[in-house]
Amino acid sequence: MALKSGIEFTVDFVNGTNSNTHIDYNSQGVPNAFNITLGRDSDGSSTLLHEFMHAFQAESSQNPVPYANSYDKPNLSWEIESRYAQYTYLTRNPSDPTGGSGWYKEDANISITILDKYIDDQGKLHSGASEAKLNKFITQDADGPKNMLHLKYNGYDQLDMSTMSYGSSNFTNLQTLSKKC
Repeated sequence: MALKSGIEFTVDFVNGTNSNTHIDYNSQGVPNAFNITLGRDSDGSSTLLHEFMHAFQAESSQNPVPYANSYDKPNLSWEIESRYAQYTYLTRNPSDPTGGSGWYKEDANISITILDKYIDDQGKLHSGASEAKLNKFITQDADGPKNMLHLKYNGYDQLDMSTMSYGSSNFTNLQTLSKKC
């Protein structure tokens, strides 16, 4: 990933399975440092992809954030997009040594797999799907615990719903990254 000049980028490895991306922003709300913390017992390369996706999302954002750092108010749209990118990687990469086994055990990730009904692996709407139905799945309790709000109620209660876009526009970074795939 090409980062803008002057942006600090670090990756730290820690014990356990927890991984995250911490983004520091300058006073104008523009990212100036990324730190990925990767758990040594996480799901390997797919988790690294997920965390790199967050760095790409922040750097590509046309809307600078009005808060001090990424822990203050995480973006639900970015979390959904990163998890979907991770899911498509896991389903298409048999060389991932973990097979994403831990990934599939989280209820919130089961919700992500259902996105296949609406969008392809490049984040584009399927010809038989509608933006309205995709948006309903993402934003409402249409399928009970198997919708995107399950992320919000399953350990991600700090995620900001106001950052959601409409339908497939929640996947613009994935669309950008997969243009030539």
